[in-house]
Amino acid sequence: MTLAALMTELQQRIRSRSAETDCGYTTPCWISDRAKHSNGYTKMGLCGETLLTHRVAYEAFVGPIPEGLQIDHLCKQRACCNPEHLEPVTCRENLLRGDTLTAAEASAAHCKRGHPFDEANTYLRADRPGVRGCRACRNSWRSRAAHGG
Repeated sequence: MTLAALMTELQQRIRSRSAETDCGYTTPCWISDRAKHSNGYTKMGLCGETLLTHRVAYEAFVGPIPEGLQIDHLCKQRACCNPEHLEPVTCRENLLRGDTLTAAEASAAHCKRGHPFDEANTYLRADRPGVRGCRACRNSWRSRAAHGG
């Protein structure tokens, strides 16, 4: 069997085990009917291995996932295997797009005490690479520490 025939067979297998569902994205999701794990992803068997369905779908319909990249669900449906909804991105980009603490911190307009994260008041913390710090809070802390408070 040729590689093209194998890919066509795999594509048909993925489509036969998924249902088109309107989840609010621009086009319908293909929700896999395989058992969902606690994290919302589904897995499938292929050549004696158990693999994430959305990754198999991306490779079957689009091509290899570039080295070092993850697959992001643009539709935010982890059980979706519609290749139009899957995009290879860096780990950081995937985290920033998701519903994660990292994404919440990165998108915050103000620190936890209400100071703005603007150009004048923001610095990158040396102790936590990639994390922003608030200059007003740091200055207040330093002032209290210097005066024993």
